[in-house]
Amino acid sequence: MGKMVMQELMSILRGPVARNIDDEMLAQAMLLKVSIVDVEMSPDVKVAKVHVSVIGEEALQKDIVAWMQENNKQLRYELAQSMKHLRTVPTLKFVSADVGAAMDVMSILDKISKERESKDGSGEEEG
Repeated sequence: MGKMVMQELMSILRGPVARNIDDEMLAQAMLLKVSIVDVEMSPDVKVAKVHVSVIGEEALQKDIVAWMQENNKQLRYELAQSMKHLRTVPTLKFVSADVGAAMDVMSILDKISKERESKDGSGEEEG
């Protein structure tokens, strides 16, 4: 269900919604720099926590997420129109996803893993 919501929201953000944003910079960012990286659904499927990533400055990311929160009702309405087969459409909660920090953590974990492998490999040769 989360994947469906994610795909539909991306279509909505790149389609009718982006064309109706008054702020030109925000509209361009919505089209080119915004990705929804994950949607977490509550067990009762009534709430969708939408993780939004924005390429660029942190200020732009905050502006985009704030705009999404302010326009939550419109986005939920658009989602309901595109997902008519659902009985209820989840309430949307938008949060920033810090993909850069996640990539840094993965890089560090990868480095640690390689260091362990090299230590294990050199320890076996000596023993």
